[in-house]
Amino acid sequence: MTFIEENMPQRIIGVSKRLIETAGEEFLKNGFENSSVRTIAEKAQTSPRAIYTRFENKEALFQAAQLSGYTNMSHFSKSFVKKFGVLPKDYSIS
Repeated sequence: MTFIEENMPQRIIGVSKRLIETAGEEFLKNGFENSSVRTIAEKAQTSPRAIYTRFENKEALFQAAQLSGYTNMSHFSKSFVKKFGVLPKDYSIS
């Protein structure tokens, strides 16, 4: 369970998770400035109000998406190292 999930009531975890995942996809596709809270809400099958209930603003949603991406990447890397001992020799984060 992530930090975000640990600090949210159980009933909203699914919506929050969908919002964060959808926001991450939108920010990667369109950039921050060209991503719309309304579009993110529609694609996450909820409302802009649901975003602003959970996140202070679009910047806070971006930070949550960024943290989620980092957490997923960190988990993958740790799992890979645990299984294979090291990361590939040409591995780098660009």
